[in-house]
Amino acid sequence: MYRQSYIYRFLKKCEKPEGNMIWEFFNVAFSFFMIRIGLLLYYCYRYKYKNAELCILPSTDAGDLLFLRYSNAYILDLYGQDAVFIFDNRNTRTIDTLKFRNVCLVSQFQIVPLAKAFYVYANSKMKHMHNVYNWCFFDMKNVTHLYKKDIPLYVSDRKMVDGLFSANNLEKGRTVIIAPYEQGITAVGGKCIPYEVWKKLIIELKKNGYNVCVNCKGNDVEKNIEGGIQVFPKFEDLTTFVEQAGYMVSIRSGFCDYTMNVHVKKVILYPTVKYFEKWKMSNFSDDGQTLEIVYNDIEGKWADVIDEIIRYFNKN
Repeated sequence: MYRQSYIYRFLKKCEKPEGNMIWEFFNVAFSFFMIRIGLLLYYCYRYKYKNAELCILPSTDAGDLLFLRYSNAYILDLYGQDAVFIFDNRNTRTIDTLKFRNVCLVSQFQIVPLAKAFYVYANSKMKHMHNVYNWCFFDMKNVTHLYKKDIPLYVSDRKMVDGLFSANNLEKGRTVIIAPYEQGITAVGGKCIPYEVWKKLIIELKKNGYNVCVNCKGNDVEKNIEGGIQVFPKFEDLTTFVEQAGYMVSIRSGFCDYTMNVHVKKVILYPTVKYFEKWKMSNFSDDGQTLEIVYNDIEGKWADVIDEIIRYFNKN
């Protein structure tokens, strides 16, 4: 659902009333309704898949899916090889890339009530459903040595990547790929970076001799940023594309997780200090080439942030 729509914002206020008495009332009604719908949906899927265990991931973040994929073998050992994964259908592209099997794709209107009902009835009426978000081992460095990471096998299409560079007149080693869109930050009420800030960053990057492209779908939800060239490589081609580009600037998102092991100059932007402490890239991988900036504490000083990014990229 488009996140700026009135329906989406109304439902988010119902879900998170933030102490407002009127919205607290709506929250009670909203939660009761969602829980009942979720329980009904569970019975429907339980009937559809008979004896298979149901594994739900109440997240749309591509990074969450990547880390869950690392745990795939353990999950199947625990819940059975015929376990069914219930995913949000907005993740279809990522799911195909990561080669999950036994997948049931449902809309956001089903994921939310299923998750709410599970929170209430997990140990009683929904014993055959499991929230597998806990299996997204984000701090991989501290995972027990008994854990075997199940890495998905996919091959980058170098011909396709080369084609993106040549078709858009992008210079390898002198291109900055900007990734301004995410699923996780706004889902928890965080603030995104204004469009005008990205636009000014692109202007300054181009003044300094960089080619600039924007990783986005180019639609109303993920529109291109003025001055940048719209690209949208497949997930399996991201690492090769970023490696060839040489530079990247991204809001903290699944894009960062997919490119964490690429050795290029990176800038990653976080909404709050708390968010940074939990999701900083050094928790997962530290290549020594990543500049991390918390932007919530510096609102109104975007020019300074842009200058810092330019200086970092220009530094030998």
